[in-house]
Amino acid sequence: MKKITLLFTFAAIGLVLFAQSNPAERRNFSRNDLFRKNPLSLRSDDMKPEPDSLIFYKNNEPDEKETLKYDDKGNLIESIIFEWIASRGGWMSYSKDVMEYDESNHEISTTFYDWENEAWVLAGKVENKYNEQGEMTGRVLHLDSNGDGVFDADINYQIISNYDSLSGNLSDRTFLEVADSGNTPVEKEEFKYDARNNPTEFSVYYYAGNDVWEGDKRFKYEYDDSNKITKGIRSEWDDKTNKWYDAAQFLNIYDRSQRLATTSFYFINSKTGIPDTLPYGQTIYYYGGIPAGMERIPAHSDAKIWFSDGNIYVTSEVDLASVCIYNLSGNLMFRQAAKGSTFVMSSPIRDGIYLVKVTEAGGKIKTSKIIVN
Repeated sequence: MKKITLLFTFAAIGLVLFAQSNPAERRNFSRNDLFRKNPLSLRSDDMKPEPDSLIFYKNNEPDEKETLKYDDKGNLIESIIFEWIASRGGWMSYSKDVMEYDESNHEISTTFYDWENEAWVLAGKVENKYNEQGEMTGRVLHLDSNGDGVFDADINYQIISNYDSLSGNLSDRTFLEVADSGNTPVEKEEFKYDARNNPTEFSVYYYAGNDVWEGDKRFKYEYDDSNKITKGIRSEWDDKTNKWYDAAQFLNIYDRSQRLATTSFYFINSKTGIPDTLPYGQTIYYYGGIPAGMERIPAHSDAKIWFSDGNIYVTSEVDLASVCIYNLSGNLMFRQAAKGSTFVMSSPIRDGIYLVKVTEAGGKIKTSKIIVN
């Protein structure tokens, strides 16, 4: 069974809704554990307004794309993942998730599909159970082991949750696999919060037997003054030392409208604990088909823009007025006046993905994305 790597892993950030402090308003983690083993990475507040698509670039090359659909309450109801096929120069469908909600906006089911032989093939389904207070108390995982579109195996889980007596925040919860011989622990999650009830730490443990829990993954989060996640660190468990070590970090950037614009990912040196200078991957978020931080441009130029051999090139059929370079959050990095119909400049910016905005003398504008390397 395929595993989604875009959004629902740390390598490409996920659209996971975090549990609220009021149990009646809590959302579940069904996109987060047991079936896809997905870490918490964003809360609902970080995704307002909601992007309609996003693209993950790995080593400055397109890697995966996700398109998103929502209901009129803002609940995510469909997610489709595409893989970039370099040999074809285009995107190919990979997997699809379809979500359903109850009247209280609890996610009651997620159905998973894989793209095979030019068609969607049923892969599995998760159904969640809640009590009257809106707390998740159980989960059923339906499997299609034969790939014939029929569920032929079910795994039932009991969920035991504990809450902080003062704040009411979820402090930990344990998943037990239900069987006739008794319930067996499978996985445990632990949560920590700051004074503003923002989750600052999320740890996952698996049951090793004999009342022993071993670490799997841990995520720590930092926030800005508006309670949006700005930084996260992923830690792995070292079986030799039985301690956590930092493996990677991500940085979120929001545009002037407080929309999530980009997420950059960096490996962390296991010996020094220092993150790499350059990201190994970056996610760009699109709203109405436009990257965050960029405006729709009514007057369109036919100028050509590209990067090659350390230089930025622009050619146009008419005289140019200016060339501007923006980062993916819409911040101006460089501006230079231009004359004539050709512009050549040694790149003034570090390696990465940028947007080049060219303005012609007549006022027409062309904006293109370039990869500087």
